[in-house]
Amino acid sequence: METAQERIEELVEHSKDVALLLRTIGENRLELLVLDVQEDRDQLLRVIFLALAVAVFGLLGGITLTFLIVYVMREESLATTLVYLSALYGLIVLFLCWRIIRLLRNWDILSDSIEQLRKDSLFQ
Repeated sequence: METAQERIEELVEHSKDVALLLRTIGENRLELLVLDVQEDRDQLLRVIFLALAVAVFGLLGGITLTFLIVYVMREESLATTLVYLSALYGLIVLFLCWRIIRLLRNWDILSDSIEQLRKDSLFQ
């Protein structure tokens, strides 16, 4: 009977070790996830602020350029000048939308956490 009791105690000790190891791994993964979320949040805020700055200064530059072109082309047809400017600005908008879509396609959210979970075979 003592051998069975010793085996049970040994099994309990090993179970405690495994539980402690799993808890430690879980804590590490949670810390990595929190860090990834913070990094992605910071990157998103930088992108938003940069996009806002580009939009503001682009708008100011566009308004100034429009007034300059209209002033220079005032002897020509004003309507034709505005049509050309509208087409140009439309093409610029399409180009910028294409760039944003390309940027979002290549953006890996929580990539480090997902990669680590794949290594641990917990997430497939």
